[in-house]
Amino acid sequence: GLCVGLRLKESSALELISSGSNNKNDNKEHRWIYSQLHPEEIEYGTGINEKNRLTFFLGRLAMREALRLENNIIPKGPILRDEYKRPKVP
Repeated sequence: GLCVGLRLKESSALELISSGSNNKNDNKEHRWIYSQLHPEEIEYGTGINEKNRLTFFLGRLAMREALRLENNIIPKGPILRDEYKRPKVP
C-alpha cells in the first residue's frame, strides 16, 4: 500500500478547522481547500464538530493524493462516509 503524509502550515490547519464559518463576508473562492476537495466533502466536514473536522479533511486530502499518485485517479464525486463511518470512494 501507499502511505501519504501531509504537512500543513498552522494557518492552513486553522483554515480547515474554521471552514464551518457562516460569515457572509468570507470569500470562500480564495480558500485553498475549495480547490482540493469536492463541495459535498466540504459541506459534510463543516457540519461535524471541530475535533473531527481536521481529521476528516486531512483524510480526504490524503486519500485523493494517494489515488492520484498510485493510480492516476482523481475521483469526480465526493469521498464521504458509509454507515460505519468508513471512507466511501465513488
